[in-house]
Amino acid sequence: MRKILLFFSAMLALTASALTYNVTVPAGTNACYIAGEMNSWSHQEMTKVDDTHYTIDIAEANEGQGYKYCSGPGWDYVEKDANGGEIGNRVYSANDVVAKWNKVYEPNTVVEKPEGDITVYLEKETAYATTYLYAWEGANLGDWPGMVMTQTETVNDVVYLKHTFTAPEKAVNIIFNDGNGNQTYDITGVTKTTFYRLNGTSGKVDVTEINPGEVVNPTEPETLTYNVTVPAGTPACYIAGEMNGWSFTAMTKVDDTHYTLTLDNVTRSMKYKYTASASWDNVEMKADGITDVQDRTYGENDIVEAWKGLSSYETETLTYNVTVPAGTPACYIAGEMNGWTFTAMTKVDDTHYTLTFNEVARGMKYKYTCGDKWDYVEVDAQGNDIQDRTYNENDVVANWKAIAEAPEEPEVPETLVYNVTVPEGTPACYIAGDMTAWTFIPMQKVDDTHYTLTLMSVTKSQQYKYTCGTSWDYVEVQADGNDVGNRTWSESDVVAAWKSIPEDDSVEGINNNDMKLYGINGALYISTTEATQLNIYNTQGMLVKTIVADGEMYITLARGLYIVNNTKVVVY
Repeated sequence: MRKILLFFSAMLALTASALTYNVTVPAGTNACYIAGEMNSWSHQEMTKVDDTHYTIDIAEANEGQGYKYCSGPGWDYVEKDANGGEIGNRVYSANDVVAKWNKVYEPNTVVEKPEGDITVYLEKETAYATTYLYAWEGANLGDWPGMVMTQTETVNDVVYLKHTFTAPEKAVNIIFNDGNGNQTYDITGVTKTTFYRLNGTSGKVDVTEINPGEVVNPTEPETLTYNVTVPAGTPACYIAGEMNGWSFTAMTKVDDTHYTLTLDNVTRSMKYKYTASASWDNVEMKADGITDVQDRTYGENDIVEAWKGLSSYETETLTYNVTVPAGTPACYIAGEMNGWTFTAMTKVDDTHYTLTFNEVARGMKYKYTCGDKWDYVEVDAQGNDIQDRTYNENDVVANWKAIAEAPEEPEVPETLVYNVTVPEGTPACYIAGDMTAWTFIPMQKVDDTHYTLTLMSVTKSQQYKYTCGTSWDYVEVQADGNDVGNRTWSESDVVAAWKSIPEDDSVEGINNNDMKLYGINGALYISTTEATQLNIYNTQGMLVKTIVADGEMYITLARGLYIVNNTKVVVY
């Protein structure tokens, strides 16, 4: 009996106890609130320690409960990532860091009093199949989920659901919802007639205030950018829908929790979903990881709450080791960790190869080949196709579909310094080439006519060019104005002339030695006294992001070693 009592006591301690939440917030924060599962998602004011630190003790809380911080008593003030994007719900950490607020709460601001009736409009095309309106403070439409919106009005050829509040005495707070767990964040302080557009139909979503003159035909083809916030540790993100025949199109990674993709000739009414791999096995789910998500229609900022079939999204550094048949000329790996391209592995001996990847997840799929084509993919001992692999510390290839010719000895990647002399009056210098995926990477100014940049894991045969701006309009040319061919590495390059020079030379001189940089739990802390351009690279020499810092800020980064303007910083 004593053992049983001890067991239940331990379980009780695990599930409910008093927890202290500590958070570092941006300078200029006037208040801080916490809302989560431990307080029924109500906004609970925290105790101010100093200008950038707040704390609170919450009884009956446990470390697995989700929560977020806000700078005020409403979701208008919710925390964002450093780029202003949505972040997923937190789970307990002894010391949290807020990178940015959606907006800063001003406690002493007098809320405007409504004058007369207020009508709220919701664009019907983006609304829920059945939309409820819940209201509090200045009006009451009954207990949750409120009242069903049935009244409509057409404004400038756009159909809206609407509801009119008759002469409320004070500002009205509202929530649009579907009565089944999906809802908008709190819309607080409504004091006048406003038009809204819903940015998604799953989970808690944002709404956008719109001008009724914005006539958007949801069936009219246009160019749309799909932006999505995903759970931390997501290995990759794909979009599949009517716009691509329900095939899987890889999206571009912005940072660890944000992906984007721009598509031409699509409509806002086209349906789609997100996946964490090129398979429906990892389709998006609701936060419980069990409930399906309905097909989406276009929202400017989508949020994925969870993925199917991925019990953990945590990324790490993994070494892939494989034993191959005797006579194998070379070994390549292709999978979700490298966009299904063929990456040459390092030869250990005649039957063993190895390769290390940073920031990959164990659930990522892959296969081996003995050449840089699928003609040379691995098969089983009988010559039959095999399923995609997931991580194993020691793989074994039984056979190859075909044997490739022995490759030429590959170049060994190394660290190279690019030095260039430029014409007088050059406002800035960028390099773009094979090693940067032909994106424009800013170089460091040495003096008015010299720039430099150090890149890791590059080869001397990779081609590149210089520009004096972030466009090919500003590419280098010969002295007579003719085009320059692609360069390969030399110890010192010389630019004879530029095709043109940008009028805006604001990038010039963004440099600052009076700067503090250090890593903290899940973020990079930056403090500068003037505008400073920062280039953040990982240990593979890949540019993670470029920002202009001015003042104090936090940049959310995965754990690991980074090089920031030639300074090593560890984020833990």
